[in-house]
Amino acid sequence: MSDMRPSLLPGLLTAAQRNAAKGHSDVALFEVSGTYEDDTAEGQRRIAGGIRRGTATLNGQGRLWSNQGAGRRKERRRL
Repeated sequence: MSDMRPSLLPGLLTAAQRNAAKGHSDVALFEVSGTYEDDTAEGQRRIAGGIRRGTATLNGQGRLWSNQGAGRRKERRRL
């Protein structure tokens, strides 16, 4: 049981920090995996977790996650 993870969050935070240390501060990471509260079948769950770090916002401000809108942004400014 000591090697079984009860949460995905510590791994996601470590991965985001590792990316930031390498100069990639805008990241969106997710993981789908099992978590284990105990060694019974009821204590095992499959969950999804995610973390976003950086300057992107839901209203389109900041970095575009898909990197598809850079050209469209310029066109909007001209209109």
